[in-house]
Amino acid sequence: MSEIRIGVIGAGGMGSEHARNLAAIDGVRVALVADAVRTSAEALAAVVGAEPTTDAAGLITASDVDAVVIASPDGTHADLAIAALDAGRPMLCEKPLAPTLAEATRVMVAEAATGARLIQLGFMRVFDPVHVVLRAEVEANGPVQHIRAVHRNRNEFVRTMDHAISQSLVHDVHTVRWLSGSEISQVQARVVPRGVDGVRFVTVSLALASGALATIEFDDLAFGYDVSVEVTGEHGLARTPPPADPSLHDDWFAWFSDAYRLEVEAWVASVRAGIPVGPSARDGVAAQAVVRAIQRSARSGGEETVDNPT
Repeated sequence: MSEIRIGVIGAGGMGSEHARNLAAIDGVRVALVADAVRTSAEALAAVVGAEPTTDAAGLITASDVDAVVIASPDGTHADLAIAALDAGRPMLCEKPLAPTLAEATRVMVAEAATGARLIQLGFMRVFDPVHVVLRAEVEANGPVQHIRAVHRNRNEFVRTMDHAISQSLVHDVHTVRWLSGSEISQVQARVVPRGVDGVRFVTVSLALASGALATIEFDDLAFGYDVSVEVTGEHGLARTPPPADPSLHDDWFAWFSDAYRLEVEAWVASVRAGIPVGPSARDGVAAQAVVRAIQRSARSGGEETVDNPT
């Protein structure tokens, strides 16, 4: 195809980031932008030269759309992804694949039934230059023994424990799987609450099928945004470089701006070549299985086994 026409569902922060990055790629046209709020769709469409709509289902089946970005609220991902699969549309779907393991599994099964891989999932850290360098160093250091992942957000609003784990900490779960090359078999979580229903800190100890261990430290009300990883291998230690000043970063967009740009560039190239790349629907299901075990452990206070997909 000479020109790839993209439909973007969701005109919030992530949808806007993806739409602007896509519009900057030669040979790509953002054709439609859909959002439940008409004015939001119109505002983003005006920026990228697209047509606005409130009809996400109609965008997916539109004749002038070749591929779809799903960046709408988490609870809509599963149904929209399945609609895109039914229409044969390649998609970049923001994480989580779905807020629950059952819904994520439903999407994975639906994709398998098409006989093709059409989903690239938005675990963008695999495209982040810092993480790419880290992974090369990890591979050079031999089998992974331990991973320490630290994730700090600067959220003024309060999120429930389930929301914070499913929406944010899930990135760290995928990081552990991606860097170790191993599934996570057991988890144990501890939580420091924030108010009545919210969460401030979550720490998780993870046992990997390979025999390695990992820890995730998550803070939802930090001084600034920060992501760091340290990996101990059999023959050496690798870590991401320290930020110049995490307090300067209010959120993840500036921190991972290169990752988001490279992510959509890789996705567009894969759509053009017909060769899928990046995190898959199965990665989304595997991460959601760990998320569910972490949520159970946070409530029980004990160790929980992960129901990994077969």
